[in-house]
Amino acid sequence: MTVDDRLVWKFERALRERQQAANASPQPLEPSGGGGDSGGMDGLAERVTRVEVRLDGVEHRLSGIETRMDRLDGRLDKLDGRMGAVEQELKAVSGKLDLLTSQIMGKLPNWWQMILVFGAILGLPAALFGAYRALSKLGYL
Repeated sequence: MTVDDRLVWKFERALRERQQAANASPQPLEPSGGGGDSGGMDGLAERVTRVEVRLDGVEHRLSGIETRMDRLDGRLDKLDGRMGAVEQELKAVSGKLDLLTSQIMGKLPNWWQMILVFGAILGLPAALFGAYRALSKLGYL
């Protein structure tokens, strides 16, 4: 059972107890009518003691929850530090990729350079063939 399940279970139990207390008929402080010297409050001390015991239990559970929250805060601080380190590494990788992209884009030819390359590829064989024909007409070949 995880911490969350225990908290949910305790919360549901407290809600049930509260609902049962709300549905129960209120009991008088002195069911017997108070015939003693206490002024009609003979059972008050026991009831105050029970409330104090329950309050101590609630304070103990609350201190346990605070302890768990402190541990969770410590873990989250560690996680925050690690996430900061990952963020810095990611920024460094992004900067390197930007630099690499700009270098690659600088080495790629422009649109007019591509036209010149294709023209040279097609023009060189045509020029060689024309030179061959001219030389053969003149009788050098």
